[in-house]
Amino acid sequence: MMQPPKRIRTADIPKREYIFILDVSGSMYGFPIEISKKLLKDLICNLRASDRFNVLLFSGGSSLLAEESLPATSDNIARAIKLIENQQGGGGTELFLLSPVRLPLSARRTSPEPW
Repeated sequence: MMQPPKRIRTADIPKREYIFILDVSGSMYGFPIEISKKLLKDLICNLRASDRFNVLLFSGGSSLLAEESLPATSDNIARAIKLIENQQGGGGTELFLLSPVRLPLSARRTSPEPW
């Protein structure tokens, strides 16, 4: 039997990669997208320096913040926040969401190592 530690040190937490997915279709216009934007900004602003992330926007089509996940630097976080802030909600929702979800999963990696 193994018991978990009473306290976990930050140094013990492994590097992580996050793919944030945001519906920016017309059904999200107004309150829903504003709440989603606030949530995403809070999540992205609290990433650790060792984390990597990307943002996928989808409505009638889909787009990524970057071709590959980015390190959670202040510049990359600011870039993501700017992208998120500019979303208003419009267009249709892609009925089959598999292709937008596959997009970040197939994004290029700079190396075979996680990072």
